[in-house]
Amino acid sequence: MRVYAEQITKWAESYQARGWPPETPQFLLHGYPRLLKEAGQLERMVECVTDLARQRRLIEVTGGEEAAQAEVAEAHAVICASPAPDVVSLVKLTMHRDDLSDRNARTPARLPALWARMGDFDRAEALARSISEENRRAEAIGELVEVMVKAGLTDRVDRLVAEVRHEYRRIHLRNRLVSAVAGTGDFVRARSLAEGFANSDWRAQALISIAAAERPKDAELLLTAAVEIGDRTARHQAIHSVARSLIEAGFAESAIRFSSELIPEYLPGLVEQAARTLMRSGKASEAHRLVGKLDEEPARNLRIGMDLEAAARTDPESAFAGLTEIEESRRGGILLNLFEIVLEDDNVDFAEFALGGVGPYYGKLGLHLVLKHLGAKGAVERVEALLHHSAPDTESEIGLAARAEALTAMAEGTLQAGDLEQTRALAGRAEAIARRVGGSYRYGGALRSFIKLVTTTKNLAAAERLAGVLLVSDVAHYNIEQVARFLAELGDVKIAESLAFRLGAPAKVMKTLTPLLRRLRSGENSSEVFRIVQRVDDLPGGWIDDLDKRCAVEFFCAAGIPDRALEQADAVMSNHGRTWAQSRVIEELCTMGRTDDAVGIVQRVSGDEKTDELVEALAKALGAAGCDNGLEILSGLGVKRGRVALGFLEEFAAHDGERALQLAATSLEGFEQETALLAIAGRVDGPFRSRVLAQYMQRGEWARVVPLLNPIEQSALAEVVDQFVALQEARLGLGPETPDQPESVTPDGGCALCAQATTFE
Repeated sequence: MRVYAEQITKWAESYQARGWPPETPQFLLHGYPRLLKEAGQLERMVECVTDLARQRRLIEVTGGEEAAQAEVAEAHAVICASPAPDVVSLVKLTMHRDDLSDRNARTPARLPALWARMGDFDRAEALARSISEENRRAEAIGELVEVMVKAGLTDRVDRLVAEVRHEYRRIHLRNRLVSAVAGTGDFVRARSLAEGFANSDWRAQALISIAAAERPKDAELLLTAAVEIGDRTARHQAIHSVARSLIEAGFAESAIRFSSELIPEYLPGLVEQAARTLMRSGKASEAHRLVGKLDEEPARNLRIGMDLEAAARTDPESAFAGLTEIEESRRGGILLNLFEIVLEDDNVDFAEFALGGVGPYYGKLGLHLVLKHLGAKGAVERVEALLHHSAPDTESEIGLAARAEALTAMAEGTLQAGDLEQTRALAGRAEAIARRVGGSYRYGGALRSFIKLVTTTKNLAAAERLAGVLLVSDVAHYNIEQVARFLAELGDVKIAESLAFRLGAPAKVMKTLTPLLRRLRSGENSSEVFRIVQRVDDLPGGWIDDLDKRCAVEFFCAAGIPDRALEQADAVMSNHGRTWAQSRVIEELCTMGRTDDAVGIVQRVSGDEKTDELVEALAKALGAAGCDNGLEILSGLGVKRGRVALGFLEEFAAHDGERALQLAATSLEGFEQETALLAIAGRVDGPFRSRVLAQYMQRGEWARVVPLLNPIEQSALAEVVDQFVALQEARLGLGPETPDQPESVTPDGGCALCAQATTFE
C-alpha cells in the first residue's frame, strides 16, 4: 500500500508541476484530497486544497466553487480535530475558506437558472451551491425550481431544496417545488413531495394546495380542511391557495367571498388578481365591479393602477406621471407593469427616459426589464451605453453587483432571442464580475484578516502588491486605511498617497498621510510635501468636529506648517482637546527652532492651564530640540521647576548628556535631583550611563536603579539577592548548619524560631 500511495503522489506531483492542465484526471480533482486525509498526510492535503491553480481547474470543471469550498472546509475540520493542530495550516485554510465565501456572496440569484435554461444543469447546480449569502442562495434555488421541473429534473432540484438550512426558507422552497410539479399536471408526484414535509401543518397545506389545483370545484370541502390547520401562516397559505385556484378556474366571486370571510387581509391581492384576469379577457366592467368590493382607499389605488396601465399603451408619459396619485407603498408593482407594457410596444426610448425618475430599487428592476428587452433585440451597443449611463462608477461599492445583475438580465434577453453563443458569453461575464474583489468584502473576513496579517508581520512586498489590488477594487475605506498607513510609514510613496486619497474624508486622508509627510520632510523633499498639502486643501468638505481638527493639527505639523496647525488647534472646542493640539504645535515650533513662538502660545493662555499641560509640553519640546537655555526659559515663565525641569532634562539628555547632568546637579536638589538622574540614565548608554547611575547611588535608593539595568546586569543580581537572603537567615539563625551550632538552636540551646517569636512579643 505504501508503494501504491507513493506512486499516486508522484503522479499527482507531475500534474501539479504542469499547473493542473485541462487533461488533469478527475480523481486528482475530486478524490485525491480524501486519499491524503485517510493516509494521514495532512500537510500535503492542505497544500493540495489550497493550490490556486488546482482550485481554478476544479472550478472550471464543476462550473462553480462549491466543490472547492467543500474540500477546504473538510480539510479545516480535519486539522482542527487532529491531536496537535498546525496553526499555520489553519490560518491558510481559513483564509481560503473566507475568500471563497466572500467572493461568491453576490452572484446574481437568477444566474444559475439562466445556465439551466441553456441546458448546463451541472453548472447551474454548482453555481447555486457556491453562493455563500443564504438569502441569495435560497432565491437562486427558487429560480431553479421551475426550470429544472420543466426539464424533468425534479429529484435533483429536490436535493437542492433539502440542503437549505434555514427552516422557513426550506418550507417556502418546498412549497414552490410542489406547486411547480402540480403545474405540470403530475399531481401524484406533487403529493409525494408534499408528504416530505416533516411538519404536519405544512404537509396539510401543501396537500390542500395540490387538491385545489387539481379539483377547484371541491373548494368548500378543501376550505373546511384548511381552517383546521393549527399553524396560522400555513392555514392562511392553504386558504389563499384554494382562493387563487378558484380565480384561475373562473370562480372569482366564490374566491372573494371565501377570502373576505376567512382571511380578509389577503382580499386586496386576490381582488387584484381576479380583476386583472378579467381585464386580460376584455371584461373591464366585471373587473371594476369586483374592485368595488374593496374598501375605499384600496379600491381607489387599484382602479387608478388599472387605468394607468390601460393609458400606458397610448400615452405612457401621462401614465407614469399619474403614479403620484397612488399610495406610495402601492406604486412599485404598478410601475413595473407600466415598464412591461411600454416595452411590449417596443417604446424603448421612453422606457430609458422613465428610468431617470424612478427610485433605486424599482429603478434597478426597471433597468433589468429594459436590458432584457434590448438583449432580445440584439442591441448590444445600446445596452453597453445604457449600462454606462445608469451605473457609470462600476467600481463603486454596489457597482459590480449591479453590473453582474444587469448582464444577467441582458443574457436572459439574448437567450429569448435564441442567441445561445451571446448568452453564454454574457453569463460568463456576469459570473466573473460578481466574483471580483469588491464591496462585499466589507461583510466577510478574508480580506480584512489578510490585511491585518500583512501589516502585523510588516510584509512590505505583499502590502505593495495588495495595494495594487485595492486601487482597482471597490473595497470599503476601512479595509484600505490599514494598508495605506503601513505604506505611508515604510512603503512606496506614490502607492501610499493613492491609497490615502481613496479614503475620501479629509480627516482620514490627513491622518494616513501624516507619517508620509514626515518621511518626505526628512528627505528634504519639500516640493512633494507642499504638493500633497495642496491636494488635501482641494478635497471637498471641511473639519467638522474636534477629532477632525486634531488630525489637521498633526498633518500640518508633519508638513512643517505649524502656523496652520495652530489655527486648527485654537478652534478645538473641548479644553482638553485644545490643550493637546496646542501642545503638538509647541513641539513642532521647538523642533523648527521657533522657541519664541512656542513660548508665546504658553504666555497667551490665562489661568492655571499655563502651569500644567502646556508648560510640561513646552519643557519636553525644548529638551527634545536640544535647547541649552531651556531651564532659563521655563524660569522666565514664573513656574516651579520640579516636574517641568525633569521633563526638560529627560529629553535634553538625548542631545547632550553631560550638559543635562551638569544642569541637574546645579538646578535641582534632593528627591527631584535623584529622579532627574534616573531619567537621564534612561536616555543614555555606555560608560556615561554608569557614571550617572554612580552619582545617583551615592545617596539614592538603590532599588530604583533595577528597572534601568540591562538583562545581563539583572541576571548578575541573582548573587546579590542570594547574599541578602543568606544574610537575613544568618541573623535569625536560619542559615546552613555549622559543626559548632545546629541551625535550629540558639546560642543558649533554645529553638531559634521560638526565640524570634519571644523577641517579637
